[in-house]
Amino acid sequence: MITKMMRSLIPAALPDKQKALLLAGTKLFHRYGFSKVSVEEICRLAVVSKVTFYRYYRGKDGLILAILELIFSDMIRRSNELLDSERGLKEKFDRVIVMKQEFIDILGEELTQGFFEHPTARAYYEKLSRESYASFRAFLIREQERGGINPELNIDLFMAILRELSGLISRKVLEDKCANFKEMVAQVNEILVYGLINREAT
Repeated sequence: MITKMMRSLIPAALPDKQKALLLAGTKLFHRYGFSKVSVEEICRLAVVSKVTFYRYYRGKDGLILAILELIFSDMIRRSNELLDSERGLKEKFDRVIVMKQEFIDILGEELTQGFFEHPTARAYYEKLSRESYASFRAFLIREQERGGINPELNIDLFMAILRELSGLISRKVLEDKCANFKEMVAQVNEILVYGLINREAT
């Protein structure tokens, strides 16, 4: 599944051998993780020489970053399109969180684990997380200024709570509380967006 996704993300203008390296790297990293795969193995699967590999990338870390940038740029673009859409706030939250979970499922266990274990991947992921939270905070402030969010809400406190909730969700602490992941996301967002008050009773 991830190889199919990568095929759709690689720019058509790239040379065929560079495309082959991106696809081979994606397939091997997905199966074995970042650390266990060598440049030689990537070249062998891509049917490309090491000389050609180093023409495009300084080393394995360069290929890792190229792959991550293609994958995450697409996810960020789709998330931003959703947040900028005319959908209701709760539906936006539901869809973004489900989209991100589906994305993590596509990445698979080895790649996801690699974000915490491989230094280059971890540094990239931490930078991306900071940028993502800053962007989402700006989105919430804009929504608050437009009147779509409670003016009394402390955005920074909300962001801190959201970080903790993301950790609970990613560690699957809440998994057994609902029938499935989508229901859990909907319930968490119901709490975040509407709280405990019955809207029909007010």
